[in-house]
Amino acid sequence: MEQTSRWAQIFPRLVAGLGKRTVVAVAAAKHHTLVATSAGEVFSWGINKDGRLGYGAVDSQPTPRKVTGLPPRQRVVALAAANKHSAAVMCTGDVYTWGANASGQ
Repeated sequence: MEQTSRWAQIFPRLVAGLGKRTVVAVAAAKHHTLVATSAGEVFSWGINKDGRLGYGAVDSQPTPRKVTGLPPRQRVVALAAANKHSAAVMCTGDVYTWGANASGQ
């Protein structure tokens, strides 16, 4: 029997909402998760406090949603997720960050 609650997923479960996309990188923090796909896209979900998910208009996002605002036609090659912010490294070597910025992150 699968044991779940509103706050915990005790056993591994397939993440819905990514369709047939191939995930090549995952970054997880306390309250949010990021994935990069083989096409270079970034998806995020979790709690959106401080804008750490990379999009506005929601307090929380229970399923993966595409992060917009990254340069078109550039692939994301690495991701990082921290307590209040997120980062992506592009194929060009450029680094993009979003979320809390109290200390210049």
